[in-house]
Amino acid sequence: MVRMFLAAAAVAASMLVSGCVEESCTEIGCQDQASFTVHAANDTWEEGPYALGISFDGVATTSCSFTMPPDPATVGWSAPLDCSPALDAVAFQARLEQVMACTTSGNGSQSSATCTPVAGRYYVAVMTTTMPVSVRVTLARAAEDPYFSETKSFVYSVAQPNGPSCEPTCRQGSAEFRVP
Repeated sequence: MVRMFLAAAAVAASMLVSGCVEESCTEIGCQDQASFTVHAANDTWEEGPYALGISFDGVATTSCSFTMPPDPATVGWSAPLDCSPALDAVAFQARLEQVMACTTSGNGSQSSATCTPVAGRYYVAVMTTTMPVSVRVTLARAAEDPYFSETKSFVYSVAQPNGPSCEPTCRQGSAEFRVP
């Protein structure tokens, strides 16, 4: 009887070690994407119109326009840029985002954050699902020649929001531009 118990315990232990125990996975989704941000010095832009040129992998993709300061009635914390040619809204998004100041509070086991917009401070955020290797950004004031032009490679990492042995697996890339 003791031998049967020990044998059953050994089989159960080997099943645990060999991975026969099912892992519970959540169902958080993700998608492959590359994103970049464009920041002016201290996220403070001179007043007036801007033209932002975007090229992915050496191919001119789109040109977006925005005016600083943005109209407070239409912006809030985030507003879409006017881009031409217009691209698929699922595969490409360009937005003017307001900088947020966040404070975190907690009691050790729980925490919460409160964020408020910082007056007069904005940055441009762009996202695409086309998975480019590089992005070239040009920035001009109104109809003037570009005063900023830079190319960067995306740095990609693997994201598994439901855990390392759970689907889905997505690639997320990012780059950041700092305009003097």
